[in-house]
Amino acid sequence: MRFYRPVLVASLGVLCVLAALHGCGGRGSGTCEPACTNGASCVDGQCASTCVPSACGYDGICVDGGCARAHPGVSCPPPVLVAGGTVGPATPPQGCQKPVRPTALSPAQVQELGVHPVGRTVSFNVPQNTASVSIVSQAVTAPESITYQGQLLDNSVVPDKLFAPDGVLWFDDNVFPPDLADAFAEYGGGSPVVNFFTIPNTQRAVNIARDGGVPPGTWQFRVNDYSYECLAISGCDGGTDAGNYDVKVLTKPGSPARPGTLDLGIYLVQNNGMDSGSALSDPHMERMLKSLTTLFAQQGICPGTVTFYDVPAWAQARYAIGIDADFTGPCDAISQMFTLSQDNRSLNLFFVSAISGGSSGGSVLGIDGTIPGPSTIGGTVHSGAAVSVDDLTAGTCGYIVSPLVCGADEVAYIAAHEAGHWLGLFHTTEATGTFWDPLADTPRCVCQSCVPPASIASCGNASNPTLVTSSTCGNAKPECGGSDNLMFWLLGSSTGGKLTPVQGEVLYRNLAVQ
Repeated sequence: MRFYRPVLVASLGVLCVLAALHGCGGRGSGTCEPACTNGASCVDGQCASTCVPSACGYDGICVDGGCARAHPGVSCPPPVLVAGGTVGPATPPQGCQKPVRPTALSPAQVQELGVHPVGRTVSFNVPQNTASVSIVSQAVTAPESITYQGQLLDNSVVPDKLFAPDGVLWFDDNVFPPDLADAFAEYGGGSPVVNFFTIPNTQRAVNIARDGGVPPGTWQFRVNDYSYECLAISGCDGGTDAGNYDVKVLTKPGSPARPGTLDLGIYLVQNNGMDSGSALSDPHMERMLKSLTTLFAQQGICPGTVTFYDVPAWAQARYAIGIDADFTGPCDAISQMFTLSQDNRSLNLFFVSAISGGSSGGSVLGIDGTIPGPSTIGGTVHSGAAVSVDDLTAGTCGYIVSPLVCGADEVAYIAAHEAGHWLGLFHTTEATGTFWDPLADTPRCVCQSCVPPASIASCGNASNPTLVTSSTCGNAKPECGGSDNLMFWLLGSSTGGKLTPVQGEVLYRNLAVQ
């Protein structure tokens, strides 16, 4: 079982002392933090660039000294905006909804393996020149939780004992390699009822897939969940072999060539008065989409069609301020909200007014269903990501993408971060500075090397760990970097929104990117 990642594994937390838009200082000041670079000057707390936005195309919000387009030759056109109307039942559904849903992919990309009990080994075929493979397991009947050493855990479903055609074991859920970059595959835990397991998502697997794709031939794995593993683990209660899962394998053909298109479904659950019609011309939403495009365009991904959806009044009343980051089980508010999502290939973002909870002591601004999300499968308990839009209209927005000063940019940053999770990216460094993502070109921030000497003894402490922050992970030491990456766990003073080339490869191999 894998439950080693902190509670913020799929969220973007903001410590109050660093959050200018949350009333903790900084907005409207006359100084710039961090200091301006590349010849830009500080004007009213913002770095004024000499860049001309019109020269950069639609994704032309300037950064210091130039356009924020790190990938040569990619210029994104404006997305197509659509008002999708109201989705979801007119009255609240009764009980906990845990539907088994189809995929929006063409039949040629889908292998229906049927319903199988945990413990059974099943096989599937990978065609030549396959960019990625996703194993989808959806509970037909399964326990909701187990208890391990007194801790209640969701009964996550995860394929186990995944063997490649050459007989090499690619994934064992009870084996944790010392360095995830050396692993063939990685799973982050926390995926009850529905699991979307995609390869390649590690440095080792990406290196292999670059040479002709995912190894072709017959693969096999064991249908599995935590309750089944619990039968063989000391100190674990609730073990059973009664779970049954609907299993599919989805394949993406070809090579991940740039540029690519990512359609978005934005569900307007917030209670600020905006609806799917007014969102089409709202200037704050327009700025948010431009900044979101700028962040994605770094690796050659452009938002295509953006469809705005309204939700019924009962759903808005229940979810707009009812999401709690500490309660993410299949029957909790966030998971039930995601069942409102539609069956299509869009990445689903649920805009809520606020998210409560979070164990970091700061504000949680976004949280995903799972990593990765069930791309092309809507209506499940994990088919979306929640984004707080409380600050959408706050602050002052200039030419520079400034999440700490411009509220629309903050929402864009949160949305891009959660989209990264949905598409398969982990935090580059987790909050404790003791776990890192499985990619080799993402900077790491090691707690014991980066925090002040007085805090080192608490690095990795299970009950009260030292947390790594933007200030400790933004200096020149090689082992103390990464706070400027889009997938760093915290939005803070050195936020930059960068994506590395290998992160881009993982994004491109996701089924949602076309």
